Amino acid sequence: MKLGVTGIQHWEKALGFSADLSAFFQHLTPNNALGQTVLNQYSVTFRQCDISPEHPFYPKASDLKVMRDDTIASVICAQLLLQSAQIQDHEKAEMSLFFANSNFIDNGILDFDTIALAIGEIQKASNAIEKNKSFAAEVSPLVPLRTLTNSTQSFVSQYTQIKGDSTTYGSTCLSAAHALDDAITLMQLNLSKTALLGGSHFANVFSFLNQYLHVPTIDQYAESTSASVFIVESESQAIAANRSVCLWIDQLLFNDWPESTNPFNRVYCGGALTRSQDNDLVSKCHQQTGTDAQSFFPYFGSLGCAELGFLLSVASLQLHANESALIYLEDVFGSFCCLTVKKP
Repeated sequence: MKLGVTGIQHWEKALGFSADLSAFFQHLTPNNALGQTVLNQYSVTFRQCDISPEHPFYPKASDLKVMRDDTIASVICAQLLLQSAQIQDHEKAEMSLFFANSNFIDNGILDFDTIALAIGEIQKASNAIEKNKSFAAEVSPLVPLRTLTNSTQSFVSQYTQIKGDSTTYGSTCLSAAHALDDAITLMQLNLSKTALLGGSHFANVFSFLNQYLHVPTIDQYAESTSASVFIVESESQAIAANRSVCLWIDQLLFNDWPESTNPFNRVYCGGALTRSQDNDLVSKCHQQTGTDAQSFFPYFGSLGCAELGFLLSVASLQLHANESALIYLEDVFGSFCCLTVKKP
């Protein structure tokens, strides 16, 4: 069964919700976001961007209280993609939704002054019952909702009305690849014809604290709040729905390199959190394939779970007919995946 990507949508500070990535690697400027010091010793960069509430797909006010910026971006991206792909309601009823998110705590929760006051009040309690009452009084009831690990997937499902199989994934750059792997399996078993996949990432101190101990050298550490979504479907479904395939999915391997006698026309790599990590990944890909690898890191830093969608997008634009590309993603633990794609 041939499976293809029939649409991609993404969001990042430098791009907004534009689907045009034609300027990548030619005209984008290096990451110029302001740095900050974490733990009194590490210089880090987090790219953020406000999303205009005037956007036609901006979420309703009652939901904004429990939505991170990457969740808002994902909801908008998903609706834009379904609109451009002209996905009909009857397709949504059986469409699968597999979504990954790299971070589930935003800056609003990381309010250490408020946390310190809450702890101070709890410590005044004389017994366990009083401590529980104080804890409930001091901690906002919105906190559990703001920190749900499946919040992005849940809101995307709510706003798109996709009603097929649905799963959330996290929390490294490989999570979106595992989502793709499950979508491929479902389609090979004829349990699904179309799937919306994607990933979102919220760049902040909490994300850094989850990962920095696994990074050998903290040099020019950088992340970017971002989101990407893409549609994968069977060839027969794409033909029936009159949708063009922008990339054919060839092979997806985990912790193994593809065997290929022909060189790839393009190689893309992602997953780095620091400049030295990025250099290592680019060098590793070149040694393995003989082709110079390209990376988003100099422009954005890490895109987390959103990175796969960005790499698919630039591959679809840079490849010519019948050319192939290797997409290499490596997470902070050293696990990796190799996705090979081909341009129709």
